[in-house]
Amino acid sequence: MTNSAATAQRWRPWSHPTPRGVDLAFAISLFLLVTVWLVLDWVFGLGMAVWAA
Repeated sequence: MTNSAATAQRWRPWSHPTPRGVDLAFAISLFLLVTVWLVLDWVFGLGMAVWAA
């Protein structure tokens, strides 16, 4: 008989946490992506407001 609990733990992503460096790199890249998105949205919105006026 196989041990189903040991087999189930192997594929769960939360059973093996990622290293802190990978988490930091992912968080910083997401932060930069959102910052760039907001800046571009602001610049494009300002340009559209000027163009529409």
